[in-house]
Amino acid sequence: MHIIPNDKTELRKLQDEVNTLTKKNCELENLLIRKENNATFNKDALDGSIDNNKLKELEKNCKQLKQEKEEILRVSFYKSSLHLINSGCVGSQLRKNP
Repeated sequence: MHIIPNDKTELRKLQDEVNTLTKKNCELENLLIRKENNATFNKDALDGSIDNNKLKELEKNCKQLKQEKEEILRVSFYKSSLHLINSGCVGSQLRKNP
């Protein structure tokens, strides 16, 4: 398959976007781990006098961070797939191999 210069530019932009999303994903995972560790620490440190509101808030934050991570991964995959289809990298192969 031959890639014309414009496609190379588009592929580079796509790779930059994937790198940005990968970095954001890593940051979200690290934040999630810190929040989970903090929630566990807070739960253990409260000696049976658990502040249910604070615990529920931390659990809610963890859930939201997980959802954000999943959404970023979905968008990244969708954009990568769409770009490959639009650039003809995938579509031409699908048409050749029915």
